[in-house]
Formats: sequence, structure tokens, C-alpha cells
Amino acid sequence: MALGKSTFLNLISGIFKPTKGEILVDGINTKNKKDFLNLRKKIGIVFQNPDTQILFPRVYDDIEFALKNLKIEDKKEFCLTHHIALWDTCASCEITSSSDSSIKNIVPNDLSLILEKANIVQIFTTGKKAHEIYQKYLYPVYKKEDICLSSTSPANAKKKLEDLVEEYKKIIKFL
Repeated sequence: MALGKSTFLNLISGIFKPTKGEILVDGINTKNKKDFLNLRKKIGIVFQNPDTQILFPRVYDDIEFALKNLKIEDKKEFCLTHHIALWDTCASCEITSSSDSSIKNIVPNDLSLILEKANIVQIFTTGKKAHEIYQKYLYPVYKKEDICLSSTSPANAKKKLEDLVEEYKKIIKFL
């Protein structure tokens, strides 16, 4: 049904420029070329039909591709804007390939600075190994419980994307 949904999305995302007037999205004028990247950080288009995805057959893969291709500064800005801290449980370790079972000689990360300076509401670990390392080395020091979520590693393809998304929704109540 031609109601102008695609045109509207193309206009607010800055792909199409209005012929009259102006469109502001969160204070950003969609006609302004210098603000285009800032606008694209706020709005993205996800297609309903997997056959019309931009690069990949799944929405998740398109989003993952976009995030992987952001510059480090953009990733930092995203995390700061959404009050998200990302930290490895290990400062260093020995590992063969990407096999968690081979991890040895663990040196845990020092979380004291981030826990002292930031209002950390909840710690999440992703994967059983990260949870085990956190419980063994970090919890005894910081006494802050973690919530263990399933690993998102492609090596751990036991869960369907829909199940991972549902599980990760636990995070929302802490944002």
C-alpha cells in the first residue's frame, strides 16, 4: 500500500532532502550535509523483509556490520551516550585459538577505577568462562554480583538469535 512510509523514512534519515521546509530530527536539520553522520547515528532503517536487507539476510547481521565498521570514536560516543561500559575480565591470559577451555595464566583486570568513578548499576558477563573468571578473581575483590548472559561468540551458535535477543533484554531495566 503506497502511503509514503518509505519516503517518510528516507526523509527523516536524510537520504532524501525535502523540497520545501525543513525536517529536524532531535534538533538536527536533515538538509545539513555536515550533520549527516550525526543524524545517521540517531536513525537507521531496518527492513521487514529479509530479502531486502542491505548486505545480510538477518537484521542482526546488518546491525553488527554497521557497529563493527564504526570508528573507535563513534563506538566510544555510543557507549557514553547510553551509559555503557565495556571491560574484559582478563587484562591478559594465554589462549589457544578462541577456545575458552584453553585459557590459562589469567591476570584479571583492575576494575577499581571504573567502579570508584562511575555509578555502575549492574555488571553483566557474557559467556560462562567470563562469568567463571569474574567469580573467581573479581567478585572476591569488588563484592559486586554479575549477571551471566549467553556468549555472543559465533563459536557458540547453540542459541538462536531470537533467544539471545530475549535473554539480553534483561539489560534494559538497568539502563
